[in-house]
Amino acid sequence: MIENAFVFAAGRGERLRPLTDSCPKPLLPLAGRPILAWIFDQLERLSLKRVVVNVFYLKEPLKDYLQEEAKKRSFEICISEEFELLGTAGGLKFAQGWLKEQALLTINGDVYCEFDWKSFLERAQSLEADGHWALTELKTLQTPVFVGDDHRVLKIGELWEAKGVKPADLSQAFCFSGVQYIPRLDWQALPERGCLVRDYWLSQLQKGSRLLGHQGLFKAWADLGSPESYQYWDRQLQKEAGLR
Repeated sequence: MIENAFVFAAGRGERLRPLTDSCPKPLLPLAGRPILAWIFDQLERLSLKRVVVNVFYLKEPLKDYLQEEAKKRSFEICISEEFELLGTAGGLKFAQGWLKEQALLTINGDVYCEFDWKSFLERAQSLEADGHWALTELKTLQTPVFVGDDHRVLKIGELWEAKGVKPADLSQAFCFSGVQYIPRLDWQALPERGCLVRDYWLSQLQKGSRLLGHQGLFKAWADLGSPESYQYWDRQLQKEAGLR
């Protein structure tokens, strides 16, 4: 159904300090396994040819881990080594040699999820749009995302709102999970550095691009970027594995 995926793993993990002072965020142990291992387990459910992972902060242990992990996985793992922090938009731009002209699945490297990938891709590929976001229930500190009955994203927090939106359209908010499918990425519009949402999608939406949001596909989802969330899910998964 799709050949390429991109995992964002270059960030410094500022909110998780001091845990990330000596360990890159994607390698923090979650029930005894690196966060990235859980993400790769999810991606194994797809018939991917290639997973590109960008690295910058504490890149050497990340590169060592990815090289070892590549020996175990059904897909090729490509390491996009950045020499300055480029952000999510810049990270994609820098890796375009692996990804150009291909439909693309992306996932943030600091999330834990149990997700119906097959249904998401089937739904996304059956609907004409420039991009598809997997949405989950709104969490504290996350930007609210509102969608219409036709899945079209109508409003993203205070950042953007479609013309003609009515109060009734804003009755239920979701949040972006960090999982997205992009059938057509406008590489020329992608900045050399910056945020994929703020510096790519907002300008694309203002030009009339169609972005769809899909909800109801997660059995579990968590942003592991804060100490509270990370520690909670570490405990939960340890209990499920009988480690506590």
